Amino acid sequence: LSETVQTVLSQIKYPFAHEAVRLENERIVILKYLISLDDFLAGKRILEIKSIREKVDFTIVAIEREGKVIIPKGESFIFPEDRIYIAVEENKISELVKALGIRFEPVRTVFI
Repeated sequence: LSETVQTVLSQIKYPFAHEAVRLENERIVILKYLISLDDFLAGKRILEIKSIREKVDFTIVAIEREGKVIIPKGESFIFPEDRIYIAVEENKISELVKALGIRFEPVRTVFI
């Protein structure tokens, strides 16, 4: 499929993500997610979400903050306005959304 079609399909499938990339020949999706002020992850360190990561296997592979990319470690904080990149198996995305309390409106209408 073309890149435009893939982008539209990702926006419909994962409306909470700013971007979603499915890795070729893998079942892994990288989701780009903007942290809001009232987000569960806002103000948390990576190591503080260990209990959630034990329930749903995912990895925060990068944090984009003020134009810089950070490779997070356990002590790294997640702040409002950060864009985080989450690697997760495609079939675990709905569990991840629920575990992190991500709120979103499903896409109901698409105009092309």
